[in-house]
Amino acid sequence: IGSGQSSTESFDGEIALIRVYNNEILTQPQIEANFDTDSVPDTFPPVIDTLDPADDATGICVGTDLVATFNENIALTGLGSITVTEVGGDSSSDFTIDLTSLPDADAALAVVGAVLTIDPALNLEAGQEYEVAISSDALEDTAGTPNAFAGTSSGDWTFTTAANDPTAPVITSTDPVDDATEIAVDAVLTATFESLPQGVM
Repeated sequence: IGSGQSSTESFDGEIALIRVYNNEILTQPQIEANFDTDSVPDTFPPVIDTLDPADDATGICVGTDLVATFNENIALTGLGSITVTEVGGDSSSDFTIDLTSLPDADAALAVVGAVLTIDPALNLEAGQEYEVAISSDALEDTAGTPNAFAGTSSGDWTFTTAANDPTAPVITSTDPVDDATEIAVDAVLTATFESLPQGVM
């Protein structure tokens, strides 16, 4: 732009450095005083990047937390609900988190940055498929004018817990060995199993 001239053109970006016609560099306050440096408003809703357990995962521990990580920071709206339901089961372990009246007795809920964590109060059923559903009014991003998360659709987040192991654990070795004598009174007693006993995580 020449001396004494002006321009009304705009662009989507960040002004990092400006030189005027006599090669002087404008300072940041001069840029802010002479140019419209407002950022472009965020109009994009948050979307899920990763799920843990992943969709369609199997062999999941019954005591696992349910974690959804989004592509940007999120916040609870104070509306809606999150449900965890059995797929094809008797619904005995289903629960709904009412986001209008937290905390909820069925599960602890935490939002930190872009991560939503659901910690069920009780273990899930073993060998059961589950679906997690988040309503479309439950979450939003942290933009100046928040954008709502669209919610999950049927089948978006399902997983299956590990089945109970019907085989009893078997000890393969002990230290001290069976019938050992003259063992130190402060010896550490260990037992080695052929598989991890159920419930030991």
